[in-house]
Amino acid sequence: MAAEPQEFTGRRALLLGAGSGMGGHTARRLARLGAAVWLASRHPERAEALAGQIREEGGQAWGLALDVRDEAAVAALFARPPWGEGGLDLLYVGAGGYFRAPTDPAAVDGVWFREALDNLTAGAQFAVRHGAATVALRQGVVVVVGASPATRQASNPAYAAGKAAVDGLVQYWARRLADAGVRVNAVLPGLIRRHDPGLEPPAAPRRLGHPADVAEAVLFFVRSPWVTGVLLPVDGGWHVGVPLAGPAEAKPST
Repeated sequence: MAAEPQEFTGRRALLLGAGSGMGGHTARRLARLGAAVWLASRHPERAEALAGQIREEGGQAWGLALDVRDEAAVAALFARPPWGEGGLDLLYVGAGGYFRAPTDPAAVDGVWFREALDNLTAGAQFAVRHGAATVALRQGVVVVVGASPATRQASNPAYAAGKAAVDGLVQYWARRLADAGVRVNAVLPGLIRRHDPGLEPPAAPRRLGHPADVAEAVLFFVRSPWVTGVLLPVDGGWHVGVPLAGPAEAKPST
């Protein structure tokens, strides 16, 4: 692991949805800065593989199995935390999502619409509901992965509604948890090359997003003790009409 200032030494982070992509890059960045990270995924083999890579690089990381749509499982994780006593400095909620997405808006019937809303919102609701007290122990921050307004408009009605609901939950929880010292924010990615293997994004401003762009936004929230209730687009200005350039294999955030 390349030497970097260990500004997060002693800090703890739990990342829900960290088997790869944006969550994976965020985990690696935190570990490079000295944080201990727990990676939870409904694909535990991916989470443990990434945790193993982080350990090989000199970091502290552990993989966990968790489906954030299962409220009982989320509650059990926080009731018997694998990090032992004490709280979390960061709860990253990047899981839950775009599992069976029809490309034709006309195909989004009532059954799929309700299923999509549940998949898109359950992670944020369950994680904050059951994890807020743990984050409060360290006056930490919850960061939820939403979607850029431009991403929502380019998708289908169920995805757009679900991600807008996530924004509402973030600001609701930010207000409700302020007295406990818990900050709640959202990073709203645009089109991200989620499986880009490089750790650093290209320097060019007009391009598709890189998972590290999202990771840096998460670090901003960790470092900012007076920032809460913020919905931060990370999309190269796409939401205000800046055209993007790049290959077509990028996909929206989950």
